[in-house]
Amino acid sequence: MNRLLRSSILLTTSLFVASSVASAQSIWGTNGPTAFLGNQAGPPSGPCSYPNGPFLGGFPSVAPFGCGVANTYPGALTGVYPAGDVAVDRIADTVWATDGIRVTNYAKNGAVLASFVNPFPVPLTGLGWSAPFGLMPRLLWLTDGRLYGAIALPQAGCPVPPLFLGPFSAVLTTTASVMTDIDFDPSSGTLFFSDSAGFVSNQFIGGGIAGFGIFAPAVTCLLPTLEGLAVDTASCNALFVTDSLTVARINFLGNPAAPTFYAPQTCSPWIAGGPTSGLAFDATPITFGKGSDPAGSIPTIGTIGEALSPNPGFGLTLGNATSGGQAFLLMSVSSACPVVPVGFGAFIHVFPINSITGPFPIPASGGFAMPAPIPAGFACSGLTAYLEWLVVKPAGGGLETSPGLHVRPAQP
Repeated sequence: MNRLLRSSILLTTSLFVASSVASAQSIWGTNGPTAFLGNQAGPPSGPCSYPNGPFLGGFPSVAPFGCGVANTYPGALTGVYPAGDVAVDRIADTVWATDGIRVTNYAKNGAVLASFVNPFPVPLTGLGWSAPFGLMPRLLWLTDGRLYGAIALPQAGCPVPPLFLGPFSAVLTTTASVMTDIDFDPSSGTLFFSDSAGFVSNQFIGGGIAGFGIFAPAVTCLLPTLEGLAVDTASCNALFVTDSLTVARINFLGNPAAPTFYAPQTCSPWIAGGPTSGLAFDATPITFGKGSDPAGSIPTIGTIGEALSPNPGFGLTLGNATSGGQAFLLMSVSSACPVVPVGFGAFIHVFPINSITGPFPIPASGGFAMPAPIPAGFACSGLTAYLEWLVVKPAGGGLETSPGLHVRPAQP
């Protein structure tokens, strides 16, 4: 059997064998006046400033495409609606955005994949996403502030998709309020909404208030207007909400949620491209630490796809490593702070080491991709893994290490 395939099978069976309370994912937002889609996590905390961030990257939504794309629009702080929104397709690993009129799908490098005109007669205020659930296919949820519905995915090119569900009337928390965002909770099979009056509501698909009711977030860091919301499907009982300037992480009762590796604070400023008009949860693992190589460039660690359970296409990558060397994948149930010296001036970010997979010969390109499919049944379990590449350079050239990577499977 091929060494890479054999090692990936071993990795699949051992990656999530130990539990931890930490996790590592991020959130996306959209700034209307600059048409920028930004991604952030954290912010970093503690003596080692884990995880990396808070700004992780992003791209402008305005790009050449035959039928137009999501463009600039008034920012949420103006109080003018539509205020636009963003959503993440966690299966396709892409980002959706709307300026209220157009809805556009992007690869995470900013390339436009699809775009269509909002099928509602009124401009949109919010987007959400859901994986196949029951009899529902993969869906993109839309709201114009009072009505909502969903279209089936995937869509490519420029067709205007018909509504698969809806339109339905949202339960408004006040007569003057506007629903500013929508997202699906796979744990309960219900929808969460944020609104311009500062409330969060949990609603059944098709109408009616669901089990978590209507509540205002019990935090003091937010202005009395909510402009975005995202369900945290890695924790399975938490939401991100924002007033455009600050992001708060709360549980389904509105109280501060338990800290996580990627969100160690209840409240944090939104810094990824100016005030945001929406939020979306991304289950792609993020890195921590800086890696080490006293004599050269530092290797990188990354993933293919998002850490979903199940995700048969999930994989790990190594890049920028010394060709001709041997790579070993280290796994631990915890991050190391302070880092642990391993000789030759190198250090690791994961310890104690629970397993070592490899060696993998490093080709001339300095990297490779390694399959690591995630089975079903690991989401909401709290099972986690901290990973890192350790590279033995050829001809006794020493050691080099990548940053750490935290993986916790989320619901799609």
